[in-house]
Amino acid sequence: MTTTREARALLRAHYPISAPKIRAYNAARLSVLPVPWVLSLLDDLEGTVLCLGCGYGTLETVMAATHPKLEFAASDFNERRIAVARSTVRGLPNISFSTADATQELPDESYDNVFLSDLLHHLPAGEQEPLLQRLWQVVRPGGALVMKDLDVRPRWKCWWNHLHDRVVAGPPLTYLPASSYHAMLTRLGARVQVAVPRTRLPYAHYALIAVKPADGAAGG
Repeated sequence: MTTTREARALLRAHYPISAPKIRAYNAARLSVLPVPWVLSLLDDLEGTVLCLGCGYGTLETVMAATHPKLEFAASDFNERRIAVARSTVRGLPNISFSTADATQELPDESYDNVFLSDLLHHLPAGEQEPLLQRLWQVVRPGGALVMKDLDVRPRWKCWWNHLHDRVVAGPPLTYLPASSYHAMLTRLGARVQVAVPRTRLPYAHYALIAVKPADGAAGG
């Protein structure tokens, strides 16, 4: 398992950015995540991975470095951030970056897997399930939709998450419990596994791995 220190070293090697603000952002991005746990969410995946809402591509760069057999297509609506990633990330032939608004457009092609990290809670209330429904059509049978988000319990962590996001990103902020997304994905026919890290970080991280049955059978 890749440690947080190893992940930071990989980021420095493949993302040699000189701009102080972006270097600080990249360092902060990894510091708030249980990095080994997040990377482990990809261990059973194969093929292509569509990553939406990648920002500067900080986490996605590390994922590509630690999972060289996967092909990553990372996108974000912010053209400036994508331009930085395109011009900076090096030595990783298994990742590409493009500009796209996940809430407005989806690729015409399908992918073996879709990965979302802290995207859904930045959408207005009510937009989460329609987006998951659209993304589910992009996932090939036998593939998976992996989503990481922030829970509403414990309450003190939820309040800290809210304060952090208001300062860093601003509204809208919509936190939903893992059970809500479990129900949404189950309605789509997914086989859903919930993962929660063991961490002392003041963030209520959780993830759901929703596998799309290869035979079209309903999940549970």
